[in-house]
Amino acid sequence: MPEFSIRAEHRIKPECREAWIALARRHSANSLKDPECLRFDVLFSRDDPNLAMLYEVYTHRDAWLAHMEEPYLKAFIEASPDGARLIEMMRKL
Repeated sequence: MPEFSIRAEHRIKPECREAWIALARRHSANSLKDPECLRFDVLFSRDDPNLAMLYEVYTHRDAWLAHMEEPYLKAFIEASPDGARLIEMMRKL
Protein backbone atom coordinates (compact mmCIF):
# COMPACT_ATOMS: atom_id res chain seq x y z
CA MET A 1 0.00 0.00 0.00
CA PRO A 2 1.46 3.40 -0.91
CA GLU A 3 2.28 5.78 1.89
CA PHE A 4 1.00 9.35 1.99
CA SER A 5 3.22 12.17 3.29
CA ILE A 6 2.60 15.76 4.28
CA ARG A 7 5.07 18.59 4.69
CA ALA A 8 3.71 21.67 6.46
CA GLU A 9 5.61 24.85 7.26
CA HIS A 10 5.01 26.89 10.41
CA ARG A 11 6.25 30.44 10.92
CA ILE A 12 6.51 30.97 14.69
CA LYS A 13 6.55 34.29 16.51
CA PRO A 14 9.77 34.46 18.57
CA GLU A 15 7.87 35.17 21.79
CA CYS A 16 5.71 32.08 21.21
CA ARG A 17 8.50 29.67 20.23
CA GLU A 18 8.80 27.69 23.49
CA ALA A 19 5.03 27.34 23.88
CA TRP A 20 4.74 26.24 20.24
CA ILE A 21 7.46 23.61 20.72
CA ALA A 22 5.57 22.15 23.70
CA LEU A 23 2.35 22.05 21.65
CA ALA A 24 4.12 20.47 18.70
CA ARG A 25 5.65 17.75 20.89
CA ARG A 26 2.24 16.93 22.35
CA HIS A 27 0.66 16.96 18.88
CA SER A 28 3.36 14.63 17.55
CA ALA A 29 2.90 12.21 20.45
CA ASN A 30 -0.89 12.18 19.99
CA SER A 31 -0.54 11.63 16.25
CA LEU A 32 1.86 8.72 16.68
CA LYS A 33 -0.73 6.89 18.82
CA ASP A 34 -2.66 6.34 15.60
CA PRO A 35 -1.42 3.09 14.01
CA GLU A 36 -1.90 4.65 10.57
CA CYS A 37 0.53 7.48 11.38
CA LEU A 38 3.93 5.98 10.55
CA ARG A 39 6.09 9.04 11.20
CA PHE A 40 5.67 12.51 12.62
CA ASP A 41 8.74 14.75 12.78
CA VAL A 42 8.96 18.31 14.07
CA LEU A 43 11.91 20.00 12.38
CA PHE A 44 13.48 23.46 12.55
CA SER A 45 15.39 25.40 9.93
CA ARG A 46 19.13 25.57 10.50
CA ASP A 47 19.10 29.22 9.42
CA ASP A 48 15.87 30.48 10.98
CA PRO A 49 14.97 29.40 14.54
CA ASN A 50 11.37 30.52 14.01
CA LEU A 51 10.70 28.41 10.94
CA ALA A 52 9.46 24.90 11.67
CA MET A 53 8.28 22.08 9.48
CA LEU A 54 6.09 19.11 10.27
CA TYR A 55 6.82 16.00 8.23
CA GLU A 56 4.08 13.39 8.56
CA VAL A 57 3.71 9.95 6.97
CA TYR A 58 0.44 7.99 6.96
CA THR A 59 -0.49 4.62 5.55
CA HIS A 60 -2.77 6.32 3.00
CA ARG A 61 -4.50 9.62 2.23
CA ASP A 62 -7.74 8.70 4.03
CA ALA A 63 -5.74 8.14 7.23
CA TRP A 64 -4.44 11.71 6.97
CA LEU A 65 -7.95 13.02 6.29
CA ALA A 66 -9.15 11.25 9.46
CA HIS A 67 -6.21 12.79 11.34
CA MET A 68 -7.37 16.22 10.20
CA GLU A 69 -10.63 15.70 12.13
CA GLU A 70 -9.00 14.74 15.45
CA PRO A 71 -9.68 17.10 18.38
CA TYR A 72 -5.98 17.23 19.30
CA LEU A 73 -5.15 18.56 15.82
CA LYS A 74 -7.82 21.22 16.01
CA ALA A 75 -6.45 22.29 19.41
CA PHE A 76 -2.92 22.47 17.96
CA ILE A 77 -4.08 24.59 15.02
CA GLU A 78 -6.02 26.95 17.27
CA ALA A 79 -3.00 27.38 19.53
CA SER A 80 -0.49 27.88 16.71
CA PRO A 81 0.21 31.62 16.57
CA ASP A 82 0.54 31.95 12.81
CA GLY A 83 -1.04 28.75 11.57
CA ALA A 84 0.55 26.50 8.98
CA ARG A 85 1.14 26.52 5.30
CA LEU A 86 0.77 23.15 3.60
CA ILE A 87 3.77 22.85 1.34
CA GLU A 88 3.44 19.47 -0.26
CA MET A 89 1.48 16.24 -0.34
CA MET A 90 3.46 13.24 -1.55
CA ARG A 91 2.70 9.62 -2.29
CA LYS A 92 5.30 6.87 -2.09
CA LEU A 93 5.66 4.76 -5.22
